[in-house]
Amino acid sequence: MKLFNTKNLLLNEVSNEPFKLERDIQELIEKNLDTIFGYLFISSELTVQKYRLDTLCFDEENNSFVIIEYKKGSSYSVIDQGYTYLQLLLNNKSEFLLTLSQYFNRVLKIEDVDWSQSRVIFISPSFNSYQMDSVNFKNLPFELWEIKKFSNGVVILDQHHSTSQESIEFVSDPMTQGVMMPGNLVSAFEQCILNKRQFPYRPILNLSLKQLIHCLQLPTQLLLSSDFNILKLSNSPTLKKRY
Repeated sequence: MKLFNTKNLLLNEVSNEPFKLERDIQELIEKNLDTIFGYLFISSELTVQKYRLDTLCFDEENNSFVIIEYKKGSSYSVIDQGYTYLQLLLNNKSEFLLTLSQYFNRVLKIEDVDWSQSRVIFISPSFNSYQMDSVNFKNLPFELWEIKKFSNGVVILDQHHSTSQESIEFVSDPMTQGVMMPGNLVSAFEQCILNKRQFPYRPILNLSLKQLIHCLQLPTQLLLSSDFNILKLSNSPTLKKRY
């Protein structure tokens, strides 16, 4: 991208002024989080277990956490780091909730946050083709933003948008013999259990009981009738507590 100043119909190119340090990018973004993204700034350099998060934000519109990481180089995997931070967030909800409670100065509960909307944003002066293609799925919880600074003080933030219509919400597993299992069937299945309703998907998917339990990652103690019209629970205390 080229940027120009105009004077008397003459164009003068404005030179790119690279950021010297990742910290320079971080400070600029953190001071302008609300202007750029509309997020609340919660914490900087938050350490959870062995990881340190550059910026922790909260998206009030989606009621969810957003983690922002800043990079100057392109020799790293956004997928590896993205999923590492997502698992860190989802497996340590109480620690993140405590940080958020301290920010709002009130006690928050797990259900006060929509964990399913959690995202990781990467901001860098540039991304290579492998990094951009690695997140080229629909609805992936990662965002790539390129940032440029110019000698006249102009800063440009440009989001890399996915061009794919494919979604990784559909997961293929060898045990299901290639059947593509929509992730949202898990919640639908559990709702059927909670409300003692019929579960209509099994005939369509043509899955055996063993396959269905496996691909939905349900406890093996879960018992269903042969035609899946009646849902029952075993006497397992764990299952009763869960459902």
